[in-house]
Amino acid sequence: ALAGAIEALLGDPARRRVLGRKGRERVAARFDIRKNVAELKDLLLAAAEGNQSGETPSPLPSPSREEESTLFPRPQGGEGQARGAPITVLHLTYSLDPGGAERMAITLARHISREQYRPVVAYFRGRGPLAGELQAEGIPVYGLGKRHRGAIRPLLRLAHVLRRERVEILHAHNWSPNCWGRLVGRVVG
Repeated sequence: ALAGAIEALLGDPARRRVLGRKGRERVAARFDIRKNVAELKDLLLAAAEGNQSGETPSPLPSPSREEESTLFPRPQGGEGQARGAPITVLHLTYSLDPGGAERMAITLARHISREQYRPVVAYFRGRGPLAGELQAEGIPVYGLGKRHRGAIRPLLRLAHVLRRERVEILHAHNWSPNCWGRLVGRVVG
């Protein structure tokens, strides 16, 4: 059945164009950067406000270009920092080599409102060319120096960064940073 459908599609250029157009529309609707940033905003705000319900906040509609400057409003009564001080968000990645999760972390760090949030980036290994770009933009970047699987020192360094930078939100990108970040974040508090 699948082979027959593929053969029929190959023989029908108009149908291929329609499916291609609909596929592009679906990807644009589901994976729009503004929509993803708006959904992340809700998650960050819930975390900053201490939402312990485990409920995922409903996503906001994609903002217009005019709304982008107010994408991350300041939550009321944040903990840990003086009122009005930016909330420190640590983006934790495995490396800063060009890749999907790494680019997402860097994009978020670069474009988050600096009036309300202070981005910091840490990576386990692989400094990559993107670290220098972030530092040039005034974003602190920490290499944790992970060299092998069982290394404990990088976790101690991560704990030091969390304390030193007074991180309120730890946003881990990918599986390994998520596991280690969650563990160290709970220990540090």
